[in-house]
Amino acid sequence: MKKKLLKFTGLFITFIMVMWFAGCGNKTAETSETNPGDNQTAETSAGTETETLTEEPAKEPEHIETYALTQGYNGDLIYIIDSEGNKLKTIDRADIAKNVPDNEKEQYRFASEETYMRCTLAAEGDGFLFFSDTVPGEDSDQYEHSVFAVKEDDLKIYPIAKIPNEHYVISTDYYEGALFVDFSFGYGENNEYLGVGEKKFVYDENTDVFTEKDSEYNGVFESAKVMGVRLNGTTRVMGYSQDSFTRTMHECGFILGSTDNGYAMVDDRGAVTPLVNFEEGYINMYSKGHMFFINSSYDTGVAEAFIYDVDGKALNQISDDWSLIQSIGRNGNDYYYYTQDEESYGIKINHVFKYNAESGLTTALYEAKSIPGVSIQPGVEDFQLCGDKMYAICYDDGATKWMRIDSSNGVATYTDIDCPVSTVDIFNYGKISSTSIVDTCPNCGTPLVKIYAERFELDSKYSKNADKINETLKDVQDRELSYSTDGDDYYGSDCTEHQEHPTWYTITDDYTVSAVKIINDKYLAVDMGGYWYGGGAHGMPMRDQHLFDLETGEEKTLEDFYTMTNEDFKALVAYKTKEDFLKYENGESPYFAADADTVFNDAYEYAELDRGTVDFAEDGIYYYYPPYEMGPYAAGYIDVFISYEELLGREEL
Repeated sequence: MKKKLLKFTGLFITFIMVMWFAGCGNKTAETSETNPGDNQTAETSAGTETETLTEEPAKEPEHIETYALTQGYNGDLIYIIDSEGNKLKTIDRADIAKNVPDNEKEQYRFASEETYMRCTLAAEGDGFLFFSDTVPGEDSDQYEHSVFAVKEDDLKIYPIAKIPNEHYVISTDYYEGALFVDFSFGYGENNEYLGVGEKKFVYDENTDVFTEKDSEYNGVFESAKVMGVRLNGTTRVMGYSQDSFTRTMHECGFILGSTDNGYAMVDDRGAVTPLVNFEEGYINMYSKGHMFFINSSYDTGVAEAFIYDVDGKALNQISDDWSLIQSIGRNGNDYYYYTQDEESYGIKINHVFKYNAESGLTTALYEAKSIPGVSIQPGVEDFQLCGDKMYAICYDDGATKWMRIDSSNGVATYTDIDCPVSTVDIFNYGKISSTSIVDTCPNCGTPLVKIYAERFELDSKYSKNADKINETLKDVQDRELSYSTDGDDYYGSDCTEHQEHPTWYTITDDYTVSAVKIINDKYLAVDMGGYWYGGGAHGMPMRDQHLFDLETGEEKTLEDFYTMTNEDFKALVAYKTKEDFLKYENGESPYFAADADTVFNDAYEYAELDRGTVDFAEDGIYYYYPPYEMGPYAAGYIDVFISYEELLGREEL
């Protein structure tokens, strides 16, 4: 990812040098005049020679490696930095959205308030940001994978490629002045492997468009397909960036793939070499001579990191046993990963390591501990390598922000690079404490239930009844911690299953403070979030809000404000939900239902005045539907805004 800088030509340099010498000539009266245009030797009256003025050869263009930082692939702000963390530019998605014509908003989704519906940052380089998205095709029932660019200087949008949705996109990578889009053709009707492809696009300054070029490895892709090798070119995944087949072949001399019998390498001639002495495990990253992989056991809950030596055909464990190991980046032969343990359940400690495959040495870089009330992975949130510098989103002084992380003797130094992400207002109003419990089997000690619960404590300067409010919040925390697993059926009689599959029987339940605000100088709103997991593909999120009158210390609910009937409330919620459904363009709706009438009827059935799925805000409420109720799990909570004017007939609560 290179950005050209202005250079001075040799002729201009010569001109400046001549002018400088001319100015200095006033100090030596004896210096004879010479023509600055010729390169002859100038002599003084004393007969001594001065420097010969010769034109310097033109310098090679200087380049600055640039990188893009954004929260979770699709954050509001995108920061362009150099490898040292100097901020070069800030780009707001809202500003890009202003350049999108009204009839193309479905194709370039920058403005969506729901981040999961936004286009994804895929690559950066030479003054361009590259995005990918799944958008409606010409046939409204079909979707396609779209790749497009945004020029960083003027935010102009450039369409680049449309790939049929049945083709799985593997990576989008900007490398050596070209954008590479790698994809799999998938499988045919008879489950036959159809191979992979790569599209290459180069920006033409004269025509101001991206033109498609042939990939130099089309023959390799065809050979791999014939030999039954399913190629995967991802040698590293860092932040939004994934490596292309072309980059991988240039840097490694081969592309890794899988066969029915294990892993294999395919070189630039299409020759296939199976990996020897490698039987199981998923390879996360690889370089020319080494492959990094993590072996995790769902049964035992133990994870281990290994390095496979390509030349020596040997497998070596490079980590201790941990409950979690996650690869986070590669720079040459340096592999970065972190492990995780806990001070107590819910208080995570992440340990970041660097393994050098050439020397075989592991360096403990730093560790970071979670902070109650701050919902980020400590020390590794959106971790990204920019050259050999480490960056991550960290908490500091009331905000989350991008930090450069330098390590010395296992201790981190965090440098604020002026790239903020979001404010954390919770600590403006008080403090957060946390408690956890672990309920174990009385027979074998296997953890059966782990609960983590945070509690907000209001500072007394905000209410004379702060103690009363805090006591109620303490009761809420105690209630969350009261979950029990009593029962012989759950414990089992001989604990055989517990000991063979300990993680199968562990339920986790986290209850956290997500936000605190004061509404209209009258009410304290404490927002709670959580996540319950009891096995399977995923757990279930939790959401709640506690509203208090700051004057009296009493907890309030919607029923304390709403004076009409439950039927009136159901009708209002259903109408507003239908209105919310209608604002979405084709393909963007988070709702299960395909038509507005069905949405209205479903909402009317679910809505209840005393249900409690309400968040109070400054100018209205958000009535929300949990996952699976009105939409899929991936859509998360669906929020429907209802103003106080519509709800209560007044502007404020």
